[in-house]
Parts: sequence; C-alpha cells; structure tokens
Amino acid sequence: MSGLGLATAIRTLSRFPVPGGTCCEGRSLYWFPVVGLLYGLSYSLVALLPLPPAVRASLVLAFAAWATRGFHYDGLMDTADGFGGGWTPERRLEIMKDSHVGSFGVLALAVVLLVQFSALTEVLEGQTWLPILVAVPVVSRTMQVLACVVLPYARKEGTAGRLVREAKGRHLFFGFVLDAIFLYYFRFYGFLVWTFLITLGFSLLLCLDSWRHIRGVTGDVLGEIEVLSSTCALLCALAFAP
Repeated sequence: MSGLGLATAIRTLSRFPVPGGTCCEGRSLYWFPVVGLLYGLSYSLVALLPLPPAVRASLVLAFAAWATRGFHYDGLMDTADGFGGGWTPERRLEIMKDSHVGSFGVLALAVVLLVQFSALTEVLEGQTWLPILVAVPVVSRTMQVLACVVLPYARKEGTAGRLVREAKGRHLFFGFVLDAIFLYYFRFYGFLVWTFLITLGFSLLLCLDSWRHIRGVTGDVLGEIEVLSSTCALLCALAFAP
C-alpha cells in the first residue's frame, strides 16, 4: 500500500498513522479522491446517529476537523490573512507563514463554518443525504489535485513543495476517472454531475485567484481549496437535489 502511495495519501490528508514506508509524494496524488471517499463514508456513519439533524451536522463538522487535524481550516485562515492583508506576493507569503491569525482569517473561518453547518443541517433533513455526504469530500480532494497540477509552487521550499512539483496531468486524469466511476455508481442522482461540474469551475477560479495573488500555490492554499470547494459542492448538491 505504501508503494502505491495510498498510505502516504492517508497520512498527508489525515491524522491517522497508517503503517508503511513513504513513497514519492506525487504518487500519493492518485489516491486523494479515495481518501475523500473514506472521509465520506466516515461522515455517513456519524450522520446515522439517532440525533436531530442540527446535532448530527455539528458532529460531522467536528469529526472532519478532528480527523484532518484542522489543517485545512488553518490553511483557509492563513490564506485569507495573506490575500487580504498583503500588497505584494512576497508580503502575502510572509503573512501566510506567520503562526498568528488575523481578522481576515477569523472572519473567513466563521463564515464558512456557518454556511457549512446550515447546509449540512438542511441536507440531513432530506432523503438524499448519503450520496451527498460521500460525494462532497471525494470532489474536494480531487480539486486539491487540480490545484497541484495547474499551479506551480509559490515558495522556494515548504512542506507541500515536493507534492506540487511532482504533480502531473496523469494524477488529475486518474482522479477524474475515479470521480466518473463514483458518479456512474450514483447515476440515478443526476444532480451530482452538476455539483461536480460547478465545483470544478469554482475551483479553477480559486486557482486563478491564487495565481493572481502569489503566482502559485502553497499548502495553505491547498487547504483553502479543499474547504471552499467542499462548501461549494455542498451548496450545489443542496440546490439541485430532488
């Protein structure tokens, strides 16, 4: 499993210490959508608890934050601070590296969590919550692969540098194939196709915004893309679901 890159992908995207050696970072990109699928199945188990929808929604969000060590939300806050508070790419990258959180980051996290909680509550009150909860993390992890492929690394060195530099078009193609298989399996839920396409367009806009601000991507931006693309997918699924 380590040679294929799955163990590395799980360790990269979660807090779970999967045994096995570390393969090349690029190979782990093949399995980002699979890790998203594991997250989706875990969210579904939490959502099965015999509790009101709002409570289950809050527990799903709490589990997501715990399982990922919160680093995606941290990336969202750092990116919001850097893009909102810096006037040059160099200054934005400097702000993003600072461990302190500014007002832009706090505001971004508060708004996103409020939207996610509200949308999840509505989803869990409907009849099609299972494919939505599974599809959203699959799509959002695929969008991280998209960002690694279409953007260069914005720093000279960093924790995500090797991952981005080793990203190739074949990684994204494989991710799209896995998404297509998943969508075909849930083909009777046609709204998921629109969810994927709109989230893909939204994620490309996020990549363009990152290029405009820092001329590339960083680990923080990858976290931001995961959070915002999952929020977009959740809203689209809620809008198009029967």
